[in-house]
Amino acid sequence: MHTGTPTRSQRNKQSPLQQAQSNLRQKQRRRRKNLCQKIVELTSRKHAQVYISIELDDQYFILNTDSSGTWPPPEEQIERHYPNTVRKTPGDYRALTSTKLRRETIFKKSVEYSDICGANVHTIIYINNRYFTLYTNGKPPPSAEQLVWSSEPKLHALADEK
Repeated sequence: MHTGTPTRSQRNKQSPLQQAQSNLRQKQRRRRKNLCQKIVELTSRKHAQVYISIELDDQYFILNTDSSGTWPPPEEQIERHYPNTVRKTPGDYRALTSTKLRRETIFKKSVEYSDICGANVHTIIYINNRYFTLYTNGKPPPSAEQLVWSSEPKLHALADEK
């Protein structure tokens, strides 16, 4: 039984509404993949740590470039130990036409993804002993415990979507 993306012949049999929904999901996957590629590029060039969680339709897509399991730290710890955390808002990136810094590109793509797909995106970047955060819904990301113990939302790793 095939449960993935419908084949071309199956799409031809779909109603216009089903085709539109299928096209939307495919566009969301491409945008998510592009955003993750930018993150991996930043981490490999600048030795940065990045955590991003995307909540879309009661599913969480998470990419964490640190495999220790201790990152990202809780919001309170970031505030306490890194008072110079740079906080960004979606408004900082909606009108931005070009970016020179890779982290700014990641934030811009996060906001674009959030706006177009209707997702809540939480991005935390640690580079050069500074944190940069962007929460498109204005709230910090849920903790790992909240995600694991939630009964309804599904948890996915972005790496599985290749």
